[in-house]
Amino acid sequence: MPRQYAASILHLDDSVGCIVRAIDSAGLKEQTLIVFNIDNGGSTAQNNDTQYPDDQYLNGPLTGNNLPYRGQKGAFYEGGTRVPTIARWPGKLPAGTACETPVHIVDRMPTFAALAKYSKDTARPRWDGTNIWPLLEGTGQLQERQIYLAGPGFQSRSLRDGSWKLIVFNGKRGSPEKNELFNISLDPAEKHDLSRMFLDKVIELHTKLNVTSASD
Repeated sequence: MPRQYAASILHLDDSVGCIVRAIDSAGLKEQTLIVFNIDNGGSTAQNNDTQYPDDQYLNGPLTGNNLPYRGQKGAFYEGGTRVPTIARWPGKLPAGTACETPVHIVDRMPTFAALAKYSKDTARPRWDGTNIWPLLEGTGQLQERQIYLAGPGFQSRSLRDGSWKLIVFNGKRGSPEKNELFNISLDPAEKHDLSRMFLDKVIELHTKLNVTSASD
């Protein structure tokens, strides 16, 4: 299984390279913004799910590795949600620079719209994201904001507010919901649940989470 998993990654990498070379060969690299990221952290799920057609790969666990972060694809721990993004636009973005500011996938729409000089119709639903272009090109910073995530069927939700992160797991079959609280700056691997130590912070973030979730 590790060999097939590695081969899939190499094939994807080569395919992205083909696209980049085609853009460059056409003389369009200065007019083309390329953004690449994955949607979730690596997975260690079994490759024998009967919901999908047989892919002729060996059955067994996938070999995703999100260390030093906790969790995997589908989880709200950092290993499931903290993923890299690469942006390339020669002449517009400085090459070889890194940005550690957390952003969200919903930031793409307002960012691309701003680059295209599109003015959103006020009659349309609001966009949840923020134009992050000034952050990417190094001319500005984002205002501090909350980052909200919701899982399928709202079985789990999370809210990051500054260094604090609350994860709420909905109870099943009448059982109470479970809260976990982490300080991401001090504990990025989320080894220490602080929910019992900082109950006031749990209540504060839970209230903010419910307000955000109600408008989702």
